[in-house]
Order: sequence, then C-alpha cells, then structure tokens
Amino acid sequence: MNRNKDKKVRVVRQVRADDVCVGDYVVVMHESYDFMACGFGADGVRVQRVTVLPNCTEAPVRIESVCVPFLMVRSVGGKCSMVDMRRVQLATVSGRFGRAAFAAMGSKRSRKAKKSRKK
Repeated sequence: MNRNKDKKVRVVRQVRADDVCVGDYVVVMHESYDFMACGFGADGVRVQRVTVLPNCTEAPVRIESVCVPFLMVRSVGGKCSMVDMRRVQLATVSGRFGRAAFAAMGSKRSRKAKKSRKK
C-alpha cells in the first residue's frame, strides 16, 4: 500500500490583487455582483452589491500574466481566460497542491481527448 505520509495541513490564503505573482495557483473564494435596487422616496435608485460563494468547487488555476486588476489564468484543461480581481476574491493554494491538481485532473482530460481522437 503506497500512501502519502505527508501529515502537514495546508491552508489557503486570501490574496489581494497586488500580491499575486505569475506561476501562483489560485481558487475563487467568492464572487461579487452588482444589482440595481429601485426604491421609492428618498432612496431612489442605488446599486446593491451581493457576494456569493461559487456554486461548485472549481479546480485551481495557474496565473500566466498579471496586469492589475486583471489576471490571465490557465485552467487544468489548458484553456486561458481573464479574471477581474474587482469581482472575485481569490485565495492562493500551495504549489504542491496546485501541481497535484493539474497532474491528476489534467491526465483524466488528456486520456479522454486521446480516446476521442482514436475513434
């Protein structure tokens, strides 16, 4: 039986836009949305900000480029996308965890892609 004997507990750390670096692995902790709240009387129209937790847990993404407040990130599947740090709160995960997630989840996807190419 081959078990990982690493007993060290790793904790994610919330990170600000100016603290991220190329090569870091990050996950979305929560997202913010702005809605127009219409009221009558003295309130009038105002913007209401709502913060929500992600609906499902996403895999970590790797930061490829930084231009604060925007990040270009690469997902486990190799797809690049942009993240606006004004809308999300990110947390860094350890490099070991990020590399393990990319290796484990990326290998499953690459096997599926190879199978579909053979057909």
